[in-house]
Amino acid sequence: MTELTWTKWTLPPEKPGDTPMRRPAWQRAGLCLGHLSLGVGFATLLLIARSRVVRILHIIPPSAGAPKQLLIVGAHRHGSRGAVVPFSRTRIDPGRDDTEVILRIQDVRGHWWIGLTRARLRGTLVPVTRMRDALKAEWGIQKSPQIVPGVGAGRWKSGPVLESW
Repeated sequence: MTELTWTKWTLPPEKPGDTPMRRPAWQRAGLCLGHLSLGVGFATLLLIARSRVVRILHIIPPSAGAPKQLLIVGAHRHGSRGAVVPFSRTRIDPGRDDTEVILRIQDVRGHWWIGLTRARLRGTLVPVTRMRDALKAEWGIQKSPQIVPGVGAGRWKSGPVLESW
């Protein structure tokens, strides 16, 4: 688009048979700079959004004196370089549907997206439900039996919030 703006952006001809004249260089350069800035802005937004996609999630068991930790490797990292956070500061939430989970870290703005469609558990490809259950078990989330609350307790008995987990 920038090349087209620089070489072809013209003024309308003064007479019907005249050839159009190119606009002044400062006008073409300003618009070209605008095109480039917009492209860099979109690329930056895509890179930021993609950096919150989890490729590898490794739970490091507790060792002598060190608590349980979580290694998060995003799409923009290679190998085993990533963020290591204490496991106790993390939590998982349901995603938009059953094929995704949202990872949140206490005192960190934003969230990480974990896709479960082609997930591997200890190197083997597993179904979405098994991976989801393994994550819930690791975080200690279990479906509690439906407890009928007493009168006036104000708890939900059913609905999409309870059914999502």
